[in-house]
Amino acid sequence: MTYFLHIRAVQEPFEIGSDENGRTMFSCNYDCSTGSNISDLEREILGLISDADIVSESNRFVGMSDSLPLPTSSTDGPFVRIIRTSGYGPQLVRGSGSASMKRRPSVQIITYSTDADLSSSAAQQIFELLAVIDQQTVTV
Repeated sequence: MTYFLHIRAVQEPFEIGSDENGRTMFSCNYDCSTGSNISDLEREILGLISDADIVSESNRFVGMSDSLPLPTSSTDGPFVRIIRTSGYGPQLVRGSGSASMKRRPSVQIITYSTDADLSSSAAQQIFELLAVIDQQTVTV
């Protein structure tokens, strides 16, 4: 269970080219703010996407170590990959005579599909899902 102060998109999803299998890729970066250290941020975010059923379970990937499957038809995907990025350093918050650290990790989310419209649509759905996370506890 994670309490997010907020999740903010750095920008709207945008096309970043094609992968080695001709899948169109869209990307968006998200900054998160939490009151605690999240060791598994990517899986927390993936849980939110899974609950929204934007892409099938077999089409969700965390990190760069797993390869996407080879295309099996003229249209495949959409796939989603979540990569933890460096984010901002922690912020010291003072109040009521004490201080605490507000963590600010970030992720990059990339969608892939041989159909550019499917890739774009999945990226936009994820954007709309995460853009409303504000002072919310997430249980995955």
